[in-house]
Amino acid sequence: MTAHLLVVSWLAASGAQAAPSCQLFRFQTKPTAVSARCAAVVEAAAERLKALLAVPDAERTFANTVRELDLLLADMEEEAAPLTVLREVSPSLPLRAAAEACNARVSKLALETLSRDDVYRALRSTADRREALDAEDARLLGRLLDEFRRNGVLLSEEDRARVRILKKALIDYELAYNRNQIESDDYVVFERAELEGVPEDQWSLFERLPDGRFKVYADYAPYIAVMADCKVPATRKKLESVNNNRTYPDNLVIQEEIFGLRRRVGRLLGYTDFAAFVLEDRMARTPERVRAFNERLRERLAATAARQAAALLALKREDEPGAEKVYAWDIRYYEKKLRQRGRVADPAAVAAYFPLERVLERLLVAAGEAFGLRFQEVRPADAWHPDVRLFEGRDAATGALLGRFYLDLFNREGKVKSNPDYPLMSNRAGGEPCRMAMTVLVTNFRKPKGGPMLLQQGDLVNLLHGFGHVLHQLVSRPRHARFAGRRVEEDFVDVPAKVMENWAWDQEVLRRLSGHVKDGRPVPEEMVDGVVRSRAAYASLAYHAGTAPPLWDLDVHSRDIQDISGRNRRLYDEASLIPQSPGTHPELKYNVIKGGAGVGLYIYRWSEAIAMDVLTRFRSTSLLDPAVGLEYRRRILEPGGSVPPEELLRGFLGRDTNEDALVRLFD
Repeated sequence: MTAHLLVVSWLAASGAQAAPSCQLFRFQTKPTAVSARCAAVVEAAAERLKALLAVPDAERTFANTVRELDLLLADMEEEAAPLTVLREVSPSLPLRAAAEACNARVSKLALETLSRDDVYRALRSTADRREALDAEDARLLGRLLDEFRRNGVLLSEEDRARVRILKKALIDYELAYNRNQIESDDYVVFERAELEGVPEDQWSLFERLPDGRFKVYADYAPYIAVMADCKVPATRKKLESVNNNRTYPDNLVIQEEIFGLRRRVGRLLGYTDFAAFVLEDRMARTPERVRAFNERLRERLAATAARQAAALLALKREDEPGAEKVYAWDIRYYEKKLRQRGRVADPAAVAAYFPLERVLERLLVAAGEAFGLRFQEVRPADAWHPDVRLFEGRDAATGALLGRFYLDLFNREGKVKSNPDYPLMSNRAGGEPCRMAMTVLVTNFRKPKGGPMLLQQGDLVNLLHGFGHVLHQLVSRPRHARFAGRRVEEDFVDVPAKVMENWAWDQEVLRRLSGHVKDGRPVPEEMVDGVVRSRAAYASLAYHAGTAPPLWDLDVHSRDIQDISGRNRRLYDEASLIPQSPGTHPELKYNVIKGGAGVGLYIYRWSEAIAMDVLTRFRSTSLLDPAVGLEYRRRILEPGGSVPPEELLRGFLGRDTNEDALVRLFD
């Protein structure tokens, strides 16, 4: 069954018309339908695999074996995507459970396929025929052969069976870990007096109880409101503890199991440790390179971080003469005071210039002009929740439809707590019917009870970050599915998102996106200048502290550590200059489990360093310069993973990338 027939059959099973609107997914609303559709997807993939294996070795070609295996795996993933995404966003618990079961089933089948002797022999037989291949075809063949090797196909049958068992167990543990994160709903109840200092316009983030007290969830928006403005240290301390103990102790136990299983997998596959195994096929290549990158950042940021820590302590001593240290629950509170002393505009005043609807409208216009695109909303979205919206993007020059994306912006019960994006379908060369990019962008904004949603700076950063992933998915056009959209090296995935994040810190862009909630006037220059200055002036401490989690990540994946929480605390205390709160477990919030890859905490700063370097090409003119924007689209986004990222960057920058631009931000 071809890719486009799979899509049409999916829509037909949902009651949609195959044409002309065959790209409008109909997300299932019943658990039984999810399970049935998932079974059909798995069965179709099994039939295609059977046909692939039936091809005689003498007749094998790149097209009927290598490309077909690539398409089979991608089609199975994408056919299941509208089902499995429901585990993260559906308001229905039974539907989330059915979607999670589907995710496990599809993940295990993909793992089995890439571990089978007969499939590997078919691939190896094709490679041995030495058909003339261009660079992208050869890269696909090499990556697929590497996946089989990394899944243990060259091991003894006994060791291969052990690897399969361990990897399947990891899938189950990872699903349980992520389910605990999604279902967590931690909060603290406070008296009104305990929330003294929180601005009136932020109280809608709290749930008022019948007895007059307030329930404050440990979610991003209410958490930031309390930590930045509440004058009562005990309140901040209590909420900080709850926020950093989410899913404890359950996920701590699961973490320990996962790290142990991953280390065993690495050793069975012949690597010194799991970190070496994971990093081999990324840009970083080795644990030593990751460690050196973080240690360089720590050293280069040490002086500015120390100055900021001293400034916070001086401010605290104005409230508490004789205070000897700043605690974790003090950081945001005194950082805000420090910003105010630096004549940085009040965040609430700035937010009034960034109502969500106006920002979205202007973002789509500005991004369209910068990257040669046109966007418009599609109604109805016909998604999993009434709040979800659907947009489409077209090439501005040709009018060709490139793809669609869903926006699921508001927090609700049962929804994933982070701000991920979920690719649903990818662009590929070949002109298949019913084929375009589709993706889901998720944020967790707190929907206001009355009036428009006003974006704080952090909200704007999150929105732009996700939109960077959307752009990558929409415009990527490699020849092979294996390289489409976000299917790039794991430590390059976030680079386009980080490039877009920087729009939130650029004077020209901020004025372009802004429009006061009352009269639409742009944000004043002096106000936006203060926002931009604040990034460099007050972030060095966080960047310095951020070098600790990646080192912990390397450690727990490299050797057996009896007290993984204690190890994290020691590394953090060394790097942060402000110690971690006793009895808390922030390592449970680190993104070390989701996606199954592991050893990924270095990626945040690694990607940011690359993105800041990429932006040096724009800085000579403007972040909105369409000439540079189109070159960035062609050279960085469109190839997807078909070209190694180092080559993409050299083609765009004219040199190898480095972290100098990131460090200069704090000079």
